[in-house]
Amino acid sequence: MVLKKKLLVDGPVERFAWKNDSKSIIYSQYDLKNENFEIWEASIDGLSKKQISNSIESEYEPSFSFDGNHIAFHANHSVFITSSNNFQPKLLLEGAVRPRWIPKKNLLYVINEEEKGGGYFWARASIVNMEGKIIKTLNPDHVQNVDFSPDGKYLVYAKNGNLWMEKF
Repeated sequence: MVLKKKLLVDGPVERFAWKNDSKSIIYSQYDLKNENFEIWEASIDGLSKKQISNSIESEYEPSFSFDGNHIAFHANHSVFITSSNNFQPKLLLEGAVRPRWIPKKNLLYVINEEEKGGGYFWARASIVNMEGKIIKTLNPDHVQNVDFSPDGKYLVYAKNGNLWMEKF
C-alpha cells in the first residue's frame, strides 16, 4: 500500500497526537484573530475539523486518554484535563508541561518544571493520576524523553546515549 500525502490542516500547528481509534488527530493551532493557540480535532480524511477550546489562554500539546474520553494539555506551566465532549478544563498539576497519557491507564506522564531566575526549567518527570496526585517520580537523572509500550506495562528511554527499558 502506498501512502499518499494529504494536507490535514493549513496553518500554524504546534504539537499533535493521535486519537486511539486512529480516526482523528488532536492538535494546537494558532488562532490569528485571538493571537493564541487553541485545541482542534481533525479526522484523518481531512473532511471534518472541530474546534475544542476557545479561550484567552494558549493550550499546548493536547493528548487523548486511551479511551478517548479525556484530553490533557498544558497552559501557563500547568497541566489540565477536560472531557473530550465538553471543554471544561480542570487544573490537574501546577508547574508541569507536556502531558502524555499512558496506554491502557488513567495516568499521565508529565514534565515537572521549577521557576528559577525568572525562567522555567525542567526538573523531573512524574506519573500523575486523574486527581493530580503524583504517584511516581521518574527520571531522576534528567531523562526527559520516554515512551510507553502499547499495553502500558513498560517504558523505554534514552540516557547517556543508551536505550533503557523498565517495567512500569
